[in-house]
Amino acid sequence: MAGPDILEFAKAMSSGQTPAKCVKSWDPIPYGNTDTFVCLWEADNPEDISSTLGDDMLAMITCDPMEVNEIDWAEVANSG
Repeated sequence: MAGPDILEFAKAMSSGQTPAKCVKSWDPIPYGNTDTFVCLWEADNPEDISSTLGDDMLAMITCDPMEVNEIDWAEVANSG
């Protein structure tokens, strides 16, 4: 996850030039968990994530999208 290609990829996602946007990533690899990399995506459908990653990246990883509901804990705290 380094080098000029990743910088261009990040810029493209940030500026809305890709079908999906990776908002945050959590990398446990430096801590010994070498088979997991977790990302939070904004996408209309799972295929947009695969399209954004591209065939080269998908050849190296398994992409297993999961739809979730967002909980804003600050909003919950302020509601009561």
